[in-house]
Amino acid sequence: MIKRISLILLNIDTNGKFFYFDLNQLLTLEGLRGSMVQFDAYKAQSPLLIIGGLFLLYVVVTALSLPSATILTLAAGTLFGLAQGLLIASFASSIGATLAFLTSRYLLRDTIKSLGPINSIMWPRIKAGTQRLTAYLEILKIQGRLPRDSMDDFH
Repeated sequence: MIKRISLILLNIDTNGKFFYFDLNQLLTLEGLRGSMVQFDAYKAQSPLLIIGGLFLLYVVVTALSLPSATILTLAAGTLFGLAQGLLIASFASSIGATLAFLTSRYLLRDTIKSLGPINSIMWPRIKAGTQRLTAYLEILKIQGRLPRDSMDDFH
């Protein structure tokens, strides 16, 4: 229980500091555009340090669900080109999302278990929602907005 509370407090503290120190203003398109010359100079001096720093920053931003992952993806592509930027952004976002999932699963496990199993009242609602979704996707397919073979997995 102490671990969970400390993890929650750490997450709240980190998110609070992110917005209190206006770090979200640094991770904007204007902030990225303004610091491209510095990034290029740093990249020329020590490319592995810049790659590692961007990778670590991306993992932390994604794991804490901070609203700057899109800017970091653009920064990775701008700084390192398509191939290398794609690798950095893909692996960092996957690791960060996995950490976010594991953290939320660890923190919310007891809450979800306390809701109990899905009972007989919920199953008809779930089935009705699934049927409505399938009908909507069929309409999109008829209109030509979805490929013809896109519904094969739903039947």
